[in-house]
Amino acid sequence: MGIKLETLRPCLSFDGDDYIVVSTNVKNIINKNSQYTIEMLVYASVSDRVHQLLQRAPTSADRHGLAINTAGYPTFSHYDGTWTAVKGKKSVFGSWTHIVAVFNTRADMRIYVDCEAGVSGTYAYAYPYADIMIARNSTYHDDGLIGNIAYVRIYNRVLSEGEIQYNHTNPDDPVKNGLVLWFKMNEGGGTTLYDVSENNNNGTIYGASWIEFWRDETRRLINFRHNLTPRELEKIDFTLLNTDLNVGQRVRVKRGENIFFEGVVYERRKRHENYVSVDAVAYSDLILFDRHVVYRVYQTGTKAGDIVKDIASLEDGVDVENVDDGPSLTTNWAIFQFLFGFKH
Repeated sequence: MGIKLETLRPCLSFDGDDYIVVSTNVKNIINKNSQYTIEMLVYASVSDRVHQLLQRAPTSADRHGLAINTAGYPTFSHYDGTWTAVKGKKSVFGSWTHIVAVFNTRADMRIYVDCEAGVSGTYAYAYPYADIMIARNSTYHDDGLIGNIAYVRIYNRVLSEGEIQYNHTNPDDPVKNGLVLWFKMNEGGGTTLYDVSENNNNGTIYGASWIEFWRDETRRLINFRHNLTPRELEKIDFTLLNTDLNVGQRVRVKRGENIFFEGVVYERRKRHENYVSVDAVAYSDLILFDRHVVYRVYQTGTKAGDIVKDIASLEDGVDVENVDDGPSLTTNWAIFQFLFGFKH
């Protein structure tokens, strides 16, 4: 059974009434006489309802909408007096879905769900909002998104299937040609979404909450080593391709559904060769300080927080009030050498 490496990332959570507004000139790209591509990573958490993802209408007779319908099919719709639409494969409620809508002409609309092309389908209603509305309800219906969004990108051209596949695999290093809006959503707080495409097409958040999610990095993992010996701190060394990673960021490793490592990135080295990669070292949560040599044996089931508090007691004046319980030991753990002063 292979491993899965995940990193903790910020995203926005919507409760059906929350939304994002983009009122800059980028909205003018979304019209029936233009070509454009919309790309999103979405998590719809409730079934049997419509989830609006993006709506925009230059006029009431030129409406564009991207939504997930009540049956779970992502749907890309256009209205110019009559509706036409394409739908993608059925998404799974309660899981992350990569959705791309491509508008070449009204007669050539396409949708891709996790890189699989869609087919002709039934439209989802879209309200004629003059600004770009992300996750907002369609005014007459209770259909705002209930779920999360990890990123949004808009291009002023049609992306090819190969480019869509590349973006799906490399969310931190997408195709840049034609990219006019990119909400990376790495702010982690506040009510402004900054456009990292450098086109200043910032968005305003209304009501949505900042949360975190574990993003699977396994497809970008090109090197991995796990070190655990009685005389060393538990750590992992790994290399990720085309991935943003920062010191202090949380990382975990799973085998099947079991988490066998969770910790924090302590070192990061960015390499530039024929591609960009990040070498990183992460240490387990069971480490905190750096000065004494001690001997301790902790039994299976002991919480990481209890271990931290126990070790911290060897040093006067250490504040452990906000130490979380953390994961539990799955086997007995003997510490032969513990360096205090190391802090995540």
